[in-house]
Amino acid sequence: QGWRAAIGVDDYTLIAGPGMGILWGMADYGTALLIYKAGQFIGSHKFTEHNDARKFLDVNGRVYLGSLRWDGKGIILGWNRDESAPPDSLFEFTEVGVIDGSAAWLEYYKGRIYAITWPTALSGGAAGFEVWRSPLVPPCGLDESHAEQWEKVFAYSDYDVNPDTAKLASGGAMVTYRGSLYFGSMHVPFAYP
Repeated sequence: QGWRAAIGVDDYTLIAGPGMGILWGMADYGTALLIYKAGQFIGSHKFTEHNDARKFLDVNGRVYLGSLRWDGKGIILGWNRDESAPPDSLFEFTEVGVIDGSAAWLEYYKGRIYAITWPTALSGGAAGFEVWRSPLVPPCGLDESHAEQWEKVFAYSDYDVNPDTAKLASGGAMVTYRGSLYFGSMHVPFAYP
């Protein structure tokens, strides 16, 4: 389904994208990741426990990626950036956030990471998009102890209670601008029956 997320941090470039299989167990399910260092290809890896990649985020040198875990939960992954045994060690991530819905876009705002979701109603998850907020990000970054500390701060279903409309509502981009956090939505026609 394409390479949808890319980031450059120091000498590294990470490029990721979802596989073609939309449900766990399907052929081609899994997030693909390419890593380059100083323009040289280091390697690639396919993660079969999650399948989505839309936005990397760099917060004080720690790289985060939103995805969708096999069980329908959204996850935020922190790149460990372990250079002890490359290339394999460079593909290690830690779950630092668990939320409802596929974590489609990440943004840093006032010391916290915000994640906007895509609905996962077709796989038994949330209908409509939501915005989730991390705990305060410590200087060393989020780790596994923060995974269950994220809180929902907006649900599309609170704005529009029509369940048919909510099925079509996905979170769009987010941006911090002049001291405020803005987010959009998108409604893909004919996306659901």
